[in-house]
Amino acid sequence: MLWFQKTIKQPVTITGTSLHSGQEARMTLAPAEPNAGIYFLVPGPEGQVKIEARVENVATEADLVRATSLVKDGVKVDTVEHVLAALMGLGITNCEIQLEGGEPPVPGCGSALAYVAMIDEGGIKEQGLPGNYYKVNRPVSWRDGAVGIKVDPADHFKISFCIDYPDPAIGVQEATF
Repeated sequence: MLWFQKTIKQPVTITGTSLHSGQEARMTLAPAEPNAGIYFLVPGPEGQVKIEARVENVATEADLVRATSLVKDGVKVDTVEHVLAALMGLGITNCEIQLEGGEPPVPGCGSALAYVAMIDEGGIKEQGLPGNYYKVNRPVSWRDGAVGIKVDPADHFKISFCIDYPDPAIGVQEATF
């Protein structure tokens, strides 16, 4: 299957309160060149730091539970999973995320929906070059206590998840897409 790299057509900005720190934050999604990937530009002690959204930049010493942090050159960005999910879900492969405040603002219900609306507002631009993707050739799994993930080879995209919380407001939830 051939699919093409995409970026956002025009910059869009959101401001609000960060989920974990409670600090005010400002985030702009801006177009990026082909093959640039998705990356955060954040203030550091000596100017802007570019933190690519790549597995090697995932913080291994997490301060937050159930959140993903990226770190590079001693600068960290927390709670990136919702904005990254929105970008990937809409097929955006190249995007500059300008962030002030340590973690993205989380408007509304805390889901990725507000970020999807931002991307829709900015528009999506196909960049004319084939996109890169990972092909899973063998089962891969990871577990840390009660949290785990498993990836199996398949000829189509399918994702299933299950959560099981003792709190009856959440309880057991399952879905397959």
